[in-house]
Amino acid sequence: LPEILASIFTIPLAYRIGVLITNSMLGAWIGSLLLVFSSPHLHQSQMAKGYSLTVFLALLLIYIVYKLLEGKSLKIWGILFFLTGLGMILLVPTNVHFLTGIGVFYVFVIFKNHKNFDYTFNDLIKLMWPVILLFSVIVGYCLNILSDLRRGIAGECSVPLNCTMDLGSYFERLIEFFGTFISPWSSWFYLFLLFGLVRLYKTKEFTLFISLFVIPNIINLISGSIGPARVYIY
Repeated sequence: LPEILASIFTIPLAYRIGVLITNSMLGAWIGSLLLVFSSPHLHQSQMAKGYSLTVFLALLLIYIVYKLLEGKSLKIWGILFFLTGLGMILLVPTNVHFLTGIGVFYVFVIFKNHKNFDYTFNDLIKLMWPVILLFSVIVGYCLNILSDLRRGIAGECSVPLNCTMDLGSYFERLIEFFGTFISPWSSWFYLFLLFGLVRLYKTKEFTLFISLFVIPNIINLISGSIGPARVYIY
């Protein structure tokens, strides 16, 4: 039931995020409809693995980050940022890929908004405490479950091509994931994605997309493994 409810509530949340990112109600409607008919979304809503909840919390975290960047009610939105991020890591530990990406985006935009870096220490603490607190807890949590993580990694690496893959094999498998992302449509649909990215170029939304896609891949390349499609929050 939680997975089904999460997948349902994800739709209006996706619409809200679409409005924030594109500043277009039409663009938001299109994005929401794509999610409604998305094969991964429909499939994961029937699975009790926390993946639909992951997508819902990921979108919620993006919304919270935008509120934080507005600079209003920092205490309230900061607490929500911490609780939502903590929920994601407790739900699926590999969500650290996404959390790292959204953290990099938040820090980058903050410093970009103040190019002369005229921050005092108190300013930095006021703006960065949600990120600092969340990742401090994440590090402590990962150290606490280190033995379980090692067993999980060992199990994952027992599957061929999941670990110790070279760069060529990595990108071959990543291309396979592209087909999963866009299901049930064909790969030509990525032309619309490219068009959207061109329209968003030189905006913080372009930075958001790059952060959420590139950071997980960097983490995977460093670790020598590649996670399933949910890592990139389809």
